[in-house]
Amino acid sequence: MNSIFLIGMMGSGKSAVGKVLAVKLELPFFDLDEAIEAHYGLSIPQIFEKHGEIAFREMESRLHEWFPLPENGAVIATGGGFPLTESNWRWMQQSSHIIWLQAKTKTILKRIKSSKNRPLFHKDTISHLITKRNFVYQQADLYIQTDDKTIEETAKEILRWLSRQ
Repeated sequence: MNSIFLIGMMGSGKSAVGKVLAVKLELPFFDLDEAIEAHYGLSIPQIFEKHGEIAFREMESRLHEWFPLPENGAVIATGGGFPLTESNWRWMQQSSHIIWLQAKTKTILKRIKSSKNRPLFHKDTISHLITKRNFVYQQADLYIQTDDKTIEETAKEILRWLSRQ
């Protein structure tokens, strides 16, 4: 089984859908932001505050040095900016399906409004980040609009697509 990388903006459903998908596929689930937090012993906001965004992106890019993909596959939720680094994209492409979960700005704002773990939410507007990142996200193997779908519906759509691969 290939690994499945879920990419997209914060609030698009990557972690929630990833957990459901992993159970249905009987694969391990990994959230790369959580992996970074565990590896460095700091929360994402603490990393941004203490070291800045550039250092955080460098930490993200070193993930593939210490986080090998399981041979039997996994479902992996990335941070929103993770796919923008070319080496990260190449790492994801190795024996993996890349799936872009997309949500409109108003949906993202609604989903993340109470979150304290979104360091770029206050720095840039969501619309600006979407514009900045979409050119990379569009290279995914599959695109799913999540605005009006439940987590379960999104996972089922991915499973249908995977069954045809």
